[in-house]
Formats: sequence, structure tokens, C-alpha cells
Amino acid sequence: MGGGGGGGGKGGLYREEKPAVSQHLDLCQSTTMYLHLLILLQLLSSAGASESGIVGGKEAKPHSRPYMVSLQHRGYHVCGGMLIRKDFVLTSAHCLRDAFPLTVVLGAHNLTKEEKKSRQEIQVSLYLRHPLHQNITQYSYDIMLLKLQTNAVLNEYVKVIGLPNEVKHIPARTTCSVAGWGKTEPDKTSRAANVLMEVEVTMQFNFECLNKLREYFISSQMICTDDGRKGFCQGDSGGPVICKNKNVAQGIIAFFGNSLKCDDRKLPRVYMNISFFTSWIEQSEVPQPQTNYIHRLKLLGQIFTLRVLLLGQIFTLMVLLLGQTVTLRVLLVGQILTLRVLLVGQTVTLRVLLLGQTVTLRVLLLGQTITLRDLLLGQTFTLRVLLVGQTFTLRDLLVGQTFTLRVLLVGQTVTLRVLLVGQTFTLRVLLMGQTFTLRVLLVGQIFTLRDLLVGQTFTLRVLLVGQTFTLRVLLVGQTVTLRVLLLGQIVILRVLLVGQIFTLRVLLVQLDMKDPDHSLKELAHICMMADCILIQAWREEKPAVSQHLDLCQSTTMYLHLLILLQLLSSAGEFI
Repeated sequence: MGGGGGGGGKGGLYREEKPAVSQHLDLCQSTTMYLHLLILLQLLSSAGASESGIVGGKEAKPHSRPYMVSLQHRGYHVCGGMLIRKDFVLTSAHCLRDAFPLTVVLGAHNLTKEEKKSRQEIQVSLYLRHPLHQNITQYSYDIMLLKLQTNAVLNEYVKVIGLPNEVKHIPARTTCSVAGWGKTEPDKTSRAANVLMEVEVTMQFNFECLNKLREYFISSQMICTDDGRKGFCQGDSGGPVICKNKNVAQGIIAFFGNSLKCDDRKLPRVYMNISFFTSWIEQSEVPQPQTNYIHRLKLLGQIFTLRVLLLGQIFTLMVLLLGQTVTLRVLLVGQILTLRVLLVGQTVTLRVLLLGQTVTLRVLLLGQTITLRDLLLGQTFTLRVLLVGQTFTLRDLLVGQTFTLRVLLVGQTVTLRVLLVGQTFTLRVLLMGQTFTLRVLLVGQIFTLRDLLVGQTFTLRVLLVGQTFTLRVLLVGQTVTLRVLLLGQIVILRVLLVGQIFTLRVLLVQLDMKDPDHSLKELAHICMMADCILIQAWREEKPAVSQHLDLCQSTTMYLHLLILLQLLSSAGEFI
């Protein structure tokens, strides 16, 4: 995997394709420098990780794309970008390397000419990578804002491009276009283009890219195209994807599947979906404190601030280290989540305003340490605490997701009490003969969970409007089966367990008893758009349902999730 986001490969790769390198590698065999050199070479060869050009395209009409930006280092083109405000440029996060300052070039067409009439060159004053983008070889959250030292002068050669104003899925088979000054041929000796090139590309279904790229493709924040030998190549990363509305950028060029060949017919090209990041972009455009990076950490009693996109809201983490206070504030669906931690033998208190109620968690650390790793929005939230020499692991997927707790306390007991909607919730877990108790009542109903982990069965039974909801889960790579009886509604759930991305999406579709055919077509359409996994009906009893649900078969993804349309005795009332 490579292109615009890092790639795989072993040391032998360079001996086969780079014999000259092999001679130098032999000098490093006895030292750790060998490994370091291999890593460096891999980063350089995975072209898109540092600079991902247009292959199979044509020269663009001069200045027909006045929002295009050439990011340069010491006069050499590195990446593309787009002007979204007179003082901000949007590009890929992997285009930036430490000690690698970039210059923004606007109003350019032929990079080998001066173009004094149209060109503007402006230095960057602030690099704002998305805080969840870890390094240049990471694929997710590959987006960055560049704050310009001086405002661009807008004219016929330099204009801004608009951004989506809502999270939007670009339909498959939509024709879009990309442009850049990158390579025009995929071979190693090919040079970057002197003039701006452009090419049309076709959007693919998310499931098609998932099947080919698997864990490298995150459908919630990425889109993809697969046009064989047509598309972007090294040097085009950060450039925009333009679809039907020529005044709005829908994506950012990110990476291609093969780190060595940008025209690999077997693997698609991937872009960041800008609409997923709109709220983060708007928030980051607010003037920031004078610091090189938004995620800079100042130790010894200083403040660490992290801003994360969470359902269009802001997640801010402020940490005062060494016996100080940790405060976590999250705007969660309009509510506030606050975590206050007093380290080194102090008390951990978690207070959450959720549905107007308060959740409090108190833990005694007994002089041990606490480490919090948080990747929100479909990622895994891991809290590791050394508690009397033991390990406490909490994986929490917020916002309607599933809360999974694993505890190894060897004779210890963990008790968590939570008030949610003023009711009581009871959770009992048998772990190595120990007991974990959580008490809560949900809307006057009783929620009981018994969990035997690692290959055992997880059964959840809930009384919902007099109906029964049963969830059976076989953990550690097993399957999930959901059976629902909710007054003629349909629930669609997507899950990847054990360290994978866990996404819960529920679509409640009221089937119209007067026009069941239209309702089922609507359901099938929603299934296609939401990339639901697999829906089957009782074909022998409902052949009409089966006919419409066949439209969803092609969207099978990570695991087989079976949703059975349960038939009430009065089935005709809703189907």
C-alpha cells in the first residue's frame, strides 16, 4: 500500500529494483543503521506518502482553475493544494515533513516560467495538520491547513474554491476531475509536469474500494476512483477533486494503492472526503495561538491542547502533567463531557452531561500511572491504568456506539455506578471469577448484560416498548447476529470487533402499509447509500421483499450481519 499514504515493502524490494542501493545497504548490515535506512528508503519510494501526478490526462486551459496551489520547497514542486480562503490553503497532511518549510505558489500554470502577471508566492506562517493524523505514512485524517503570512490578492488568476456545507456521499459512477503538476508517466524516470494537467475520473462504490484496500480504506472519511491508467501520480497530493459543481471541492488527493506504480490497474486511487472534515476546517480557520503545530505538547505543568472533529463538534484535551489536573471537555451532541484526573495516588473523576444527566466514575490509582489514548469518531478509545500492579483496559466507542470493558484484576473488584436518565443500570461480568458491577435503569426498563469474553457468548436482552431485543456476539474475530422486533421498524448495525473500527448506524424505516412496494424500494436505496452489509428476508414467506432486497446484496462488507424481518402476527400492518 502506498501512493499518498505510505506503503508496505521489505528490504528485498530495493535489492530487486534498486541494485545500486544494495551495495550501500551491505555496509550497514551490522548496525541498526540498516533498519533506519530501509525505513527512509521506503518513505521515499512510497511516493504518495510525501508527494502524491496526472497520468492519462491533458494540459488544462491556462488559469482555468484559479484555486490551484503549487506547494514548493526551495523552488521545487512538492504537492498540490487549493485556496479556500484568502489566507488559508487546504492540502494533504503527508505533504509536510519536519524542517521542510513550504512556499505557496498561486496563479501559476507553467512552473518553469516566471508568469509575473499572474503568480503570487506567499510563505506559510502556521501548519495545521489534523490532530489525529499521526505521521506521513498514515492513511486516515490526511488533511492539513496552511495559514498564509499575508493574504492572497484575489483576481482573475487567483480565486478561492468553495467547500461542502454538509456531510455528503458522492454517488458512485459520478464523473469528477483532478489536476496537478505531478508525474505524467508512472515510470521511475518520469519527471513532474511543467504545466498544470487535468483528467476525468469516475467515483466508485465504497464497498469496491473496501474489498481491494481493506483496512487502509475508511469509508466515512474517504472516497475513491478506479480508472486504470488514468488518474493522479507522484506530485499531485493535496490537489482538489471537482465534481458536478465546479465551484466546490469534494475531495483531496491522498494515496494510490501501489507504492511503486501509480497506474496499477488492480488498486484504486483514494481521496479524503472534504465534507467529513468541514467542521474541523471551520474551527481551525479561527486564529490560533502562536505555535508551530496545534498538537504541540509542553511538558512539566504546561498545557497540551488537542482539537478533534466529533460529529461536527470540538474535542479539547488540556493536560497539566506531574500531579496536575487533566481536563477533557467534549461537545457531544450539544452536551459536555468532562474528565478530571488527579494523577499520582489521586482520584479519577469522570463527569458526563449526557441527556441532561451526570455520569461519575471514580477510580483510585494507588500511586500508579494512567495512560489515555483516544481516537474518537469510529476509532478506539483505550484507557490503560496500572491498578495495584494489574491492568485495566477500557475500550469505549462513544455516541451511540458500544461500550466494551475488559478487566483483569486477579482478585480485585471494580465497581462503577452510573446515573443515566435518573435510572439504574446493572451490569455483571464474570472475569476470572471476579465481579464488575454497573448499576443503571434505562427509561424504566431493565438492562442486564452478562459477558464472558474471549470466544464466549455476549447476550443482551432489553425490553423496548414491550418488544425484545437480543444481541449475541462471539468475540475475537467471530460474527455478530442482531435480531430485532421494534414495531415494524428496521435496525441496521455495522460492527467490526477486537481492535477494528466499530461503527453503529441505525436506520429506522417506517414501512408504509398502504404502499409497501415504495417503502421497500426506499429501504433498498438507503441500504445502497449506507453501505449496509447484508439483508435477507424470509424468501419463502415474503418473495416480494426478497426481490427488492437483492439490490443490497452487492454491498456486503466486513462481516456477515443478518437482519431478519421479524413477522408479527399482524404482519400486514407494516409490510
